[in-house]
Amino acid sequence: MLCEGGELPILDGSGLPWWSALQQLKPSSRAVVTDPHWPAVLGGAISVGEARARWEPCERFVAEVEWEQGALHQRVRWDSACDDPAQIVCARTFISSAELRRAQAAGLLTQAREGQGIVWESVAAAVAVADSTPSLVVGAPLRHPQEMAMHKLLDLIGDLGLGRPGLPGVHLRVRNGGHQLNHLLLRRFLNVPA
Repeated sequence: MLCEGGELPILDGSGLPWWSALQQLKPSSRAVVTDPHWPAVLGGAISVGEARARWEPCERFVAEVEWEQGALHQRVRWDSACDDPAQIVCARTFISSAELRRAQAAGLLTQAREGQGIVWESVAAAVAVADSTPSLVVGAPLRHPQEMAMHKLLDLIGDLGLGRPGLPGVHLRVRNGGHQLNHLLLRRFLNVPA
């Protein structure tokens, strides 16, 4: 596959078109396999600021992701043995309108297009969106009532997928996770010093 551009957004924001295209090339089974070549994962816990994770060994990859921002609280669970990846690959990235303006002023997110992400006017607006008032979302309505938590799960799977093909056999519980926490988890699971 040839990709020209600065970033390949396979598992972030605009992942659904990529997933659909890859499925046309080689349809996969529903279950995502764990990789037996991952080092043995022992139980543990880490935190970075407000983000925290705890885990224990498991014969498959199971993740419970909780995301809370002010009054907005979302939770999603995904089990690699029985849940379809298509359930989560549609989750888009999200940002407040104020954060978006700051990022664009700094020259970031210049390739962002309407519908690729979720933009809300405020945390209060995001709470209303979670209560099924899609008119408060700039661009497009939510694809799923738990889309923000689903996107955090997608980030987690994508970041862990950088370490090895497949996923580690682990049951993870993550609260307010993000790429920084995910990368620390990856290093811990691969036994790489931080």
